[in-house]
Amino acid sequence: MKVISKVFLVFSLIFLLTGCGKKLTCTQSTDNETMTVDFKFNSHNYLESGTLKFDFKLNDDQKADLETYKEAITKSFNEGNYKDLNVTVSDNKKDTITVKMSFDTNSLSKALNIEIKEAQATYNDLKKEITASGFTCK
Repeated sequence: MKVISKVFLVFSLIFLLTGCGKKLTCTQSTDNETMTVDFKFNSHNYLESGTLKFDFKLNDDQKADLETYKEAITKSFNEGNYKDLNVTVSDNKKDTITVKMSFDTNSLSKALNIEIKEAQATYNDLKKEITASGFTCK
């Protein structure tokens, strides 16, 4: 019984010390584009990391140039400020190009060329800002 109590105590302390951070998923869509952002927050409700996904749907007269658009998008994300982010570009071989980007606060700060302070990236503040930009969050 003492062993079970000790194990329970250890797991309780780990949970209390590390916390169980929140997640926030926000989406914005237009006719040809969908952007989804998944934010992860630490136990103090400050932004820790996230992923960003863009789906670009080409219209009928652009479909023949799918590979050209994909190469141009790949080149633009592999240069400049975005090179510190983990970016992948793929397509469905028909009409959609998908860009996925993973980030933490350090890589995002470099990409945006600003210092992101914890106080600027709380769960509530970020949700308020992104919904004001037209995103729907859950």
